[in-house]
Amino acid sequence: MIDDSGGHHLYLFLIECVGNPPQTILLNITSWYPGTDETCILQPNDHPFVQKKSVVAYEYADILEEWRANIILRDGIFQPPIAPTLLLKIQQGLCESDQTPEEVKEFYQRYCT
Repeated sequence: MIDDSGGHHLYLFLIECVGNPPQTILLNITSWYPGTDETCILQPNDHPFVQKKSVVAYEYADILEEWRANIILRDGIFQPPIAPTLLLKIQQGLCESDQTPEEVKEFYQRYCT
């Protein structure tokens, strides 16, 4: 998990890079507010970075080529990894959310299921 340089958003690479060219899925964790996609809600005890009720913003899920992922890794601030149970919850939410872009769902299903 990586936060942006301002420390306001938490990002995670959902999977290792796969495919040719190697690619990964980038997700954003953002604060909860009424009307947000509640497929995957995070509470402060789910991860040290999460200080208030938050959600995975599946509508912003993106497929990144490895070189772009490496730039984010280079410039980001690393955070502790998430628990395996939370990772599973986030992965399931990716498939369940009607906000996840179809190409992201297809990529995930092709390489991860």
